Amino acid sequence: MKKIFALILAVTMLLSTLALVGCGANNADDNASSEAVAEVDVVDALKNIWDNYEDENKFAAMGGGMANPVTDGPGELSLDDTAEVNDKTGVPEDKITTIDKAATLIHMMNANTFSAAAVHAAEGVKAEDVATTIGDNLKIRQWMCGIPEKHVIIKVGANTIISAFGANDLITVFLDKAKVAYPEYTVLLEQTF
Repeated sequence: MKKIFALILAVTMLLSTLALVGCGANNADDNASSEAVAEVDVVDALKNIWDNYEDENKFAAMGGGMANPVTDGPGELSLDDTAEVNDKTGVPEDKITTIDKAATLIHMMNANTFSAAAVHAAEGVKAEDVATTIGDNLKIRQWMCGIPEKHVIIKVGANTIISAFGANDLITVFLDKAKVAYPEYTVLLEQTF
């Protein structure tokens, strides 16, 4: 009888231990997944914001680059032409390797009225460092056809940043629509020119 009781007790303790280990593992996985921030594609980042614009706030826009232009919305920008990437995103030519994907949304009449670029930080590069590089580069840029009034950089997702500059009222609307698309976005930089 003692042997059966000891065996039942040992099996019960073993099952209890396994159940507790299993619960602990599940809780750890749940915590890790709730803390993980999802990646956001650069084209989707701009598209999700642009799609929140009401017709009265929309303007003639284009996206992409010379090799793959998109009308009436954002488009992916090839990283092959480093001068174009610098011009449209603010990432200097010698820092292109800090990003691995880019997209643009630009006012068709005057890029200085409104330009937005979403870039994804390359593996091992902090999005915040890319934001600082863009901010510094745009701050010293020689502007033609008017100087933008305001520049903001926000972070959406794990490693995607969106840089937008232009007229104050257009940047305000852009940030309002970004808040709808990405309520948890983080402002990394805000400056005037």
